[in-house]
Amino acid sequence: DDPCPNDNPDDTDDDGVCENVDLCTGDDATGDTDGDGVCNDVDPCPNDNPDDTDGDGVCDSDDPCPNDNPDDTDDDGVCENVDLCTGDDATGDTDGDGVCNDVDPCPNDNPDDTDGD
Repeated sequence: DDPCPNDNPDDTDDDGVCENVDLCTGDDATGDTDGDGVCNDVDPCPNDNPDDTDGDGVCDSDDPCPNDNPDDTDDDGVCENVDLCTGDDATGDTDGDGVCNDVDPCPNDNPDDTDGD
């Protein structure tokens, strides 16, 4: 007896639900809160669809920068996609040269040191 005569394969996730009516991969009884086709019992991020937009291993709902991988390499609290520079954006860029003051060798001069002295 074929438990799912209309399906080939019958039940790939072994949850007892035939493929043609299977809601999600995994145990359908747990549901699919985020609607991504992966049941909550096997979904690494059951409340997020997509689960991890930037692929950094952190669920979007817990990721301070869900669109950036890496999130904030200089640990200044500013996500990479809007980070002004490597360093502390809070120090500003007094001379407007695109280099933050905490890493700018000449924070009051633009350009920094054209004559090399």
